Amino acid sequence: MPKKACGFAILLTLLAVSCQSGRTIGSQAVLRVAMIPSTDPGKIVRESQLLVNYLERETGSRIELVVPTNYAAVVEAIANDRVDVAYLGGFTFVQASQRAGVRPLVQRERDQNFHSVFITQPESGINSLADLKRHSFAFGDVNSTSGHLMPAYYMRAAGIDPGDLTKTLYSAPWKGVGPQREKTRPGTGSLHPVAIGAAAEATKPPEPPV
Repeated sequence: MPKKACGFAILLTLLAVSCQSGRTIGSQAVLRVAMIPSTDPGKIVRESQLLVNYLERETGSRIELVVPTNYAAVVEAIANDRVDVAYLGGFTFVQASQRAGVRPLVQRERDQNFHSVFITQPESGINSLADLKRHSFAFGDVNSTSGHLMPAYYMRAAGIDPGDLTKTLYSAPWKGVGPQREKTRPGTGSLHPVAIGAAAEATKPPEPPV
């Protein structure tokens, strides 16, 4: 496998294949690929073009890549035989396994130790999970492993029921918790480390005019 193409394969969080077969248009086979929108869908499509080209060259199939606007849509697509291969997170992989019997193909090495990050305003007075009581909180996508499932688990383990917070918000996955926090000013929020840079960039004040 060419080095560049191999890099793209390793970058997939979890690539899973459906037990269903692909389809054909005319005499050419079509491989339908879906990705969870871990960042802006348009950005994912643009940055995946080299991967699409590689897969078309290696399989001889025409690649149809789709990036829905939420995580659940990818699970629905693979469960209803609308896609053949999917890029999934941990939680969505479990959902797709239960509903469609998908098989895992590849995982990034860093995902063996993936973790979530809790962020808050410096002046919030929140220094531990126990301090979240009587505050609002912004999660990532409701089907995100690092943006919702695991943060909610650790909050409950610390005696904090997310349902008892002043307000609980869920952000669009590609917009991130950072922008959501700036818009609604909740007490704190959770996201995965890769999203921190995007969130910081999205909430950075504009440069003063020269």
